Order: sequence, then C-alpha cells, then structure tokens
Amino acid sequence: MRQMVWIKNAHVQGWGCSQCNWIFHPLGPPLGHGMDEMMKNYEHERDLEYLLHSCSANPKPEDDRELTRFPLIPKRNHILTGPAVKVAAKA
Repeated sequence: MRQMVWIKNAHVQGWGCSQCNWIFHPLGPPLGHGMDEMMKNYEHERDLEYLLHSCSANPKPEDDRELTRFPLIPKRNHILTGPAVKVAAKA
C-alpha cells in the first residue's frame, strides 16, 4: 500500500510516494492571507496531486545511478568573459 513519505537525500528534499518515483513539486509559492491559510492551501495541493498521481507513470529506477530525476550540472572550471556592456541612463 502506497503512502506519502518525506524524502531527504543529496538530490531532493520533499514529499513523495513510498512506492514510486513521484515527488511533489508545488506550482508556485503558497497562497493565502496568513501562515495558517498558506499551509492549508499547500497541504491541499500536495494531497490532491498525491491522490491523482499514477505509480505506473513514475516507476522507480532499476539501479542506483538513476535515483534522482534532477540531472547533475557539470562544474565550469572557467570564468565567463566577454565584452562589458555599458548602459547610460537618461535623467
């Protein structure tokens, strides 16, 4: 039986499904007038997405190399250089 669980690892921190690779990604910042309403709206959005998700659409990876859906960004060992652009503001 699937459950919503808190996931915390090197790649992601947030709510997810215990049976598949689904992770909750809010559509934007919490909306509401005050912290209590914002929390209630966030939890409602999270719970609704969890109920509507399909575990078959988010299968768990077969090996440890695919533990995250967030690809690692390669480090750049050089500083970007280019012509400086000067903008003059009119008074």
